[in-house]
Amino acid sequence: MTKQNLTLKDLTRRQIRYICFRLQTAAEGGAKVDESEGGIMELAWQIKDHMESQEDFGGWAKFARTWDVDDKAPLVAILRTHSIQTEWNKILKEETKVIPVQTQEEINTAKEERRKFLLDLQATLARERITRLSDIERRLEELDR
Repeated sequence: MTKQNLTLKDLTRRQIRYICFRLQTAAEGGAKVDESEGGIMELAWQIKDHMESQEDFGGWAKFARTWDVDDKAPLVAILRTHSIQTEWNKILKEETKVIPVQTQEEINTAKEERRKFLLDLQATLARERITRLSDIERRLEELDR
């Protein structure tokens, strides 16, 4: 992100959650948050102070488990009413389509139909004495006339 005068209100829910996950990682002993990374990370400490000041903030270790940021007002900490896995499953159900799967019987039927077609083609070619691709092309030209 280019150098801008970003404010908390400029951040999307996705960006706020990213910062929260980074703060959670740091709180659990992982990589430290460094505002010198620039971009949205320049607001990391403001997000930290803002979230920690809210009633529903449950500690960084519990972010995305027992509390999260609101969908419509991402600067508001809310208690989760269901697990992140349940939420993910709901999203998958809404966004994915069922891919039809052929049964073994359908696969076998299709194979048998192809086999019959090839046998019929083989018999037709033998009956017409067509042995080369050029013979087929010549016959097609004759039909086009």
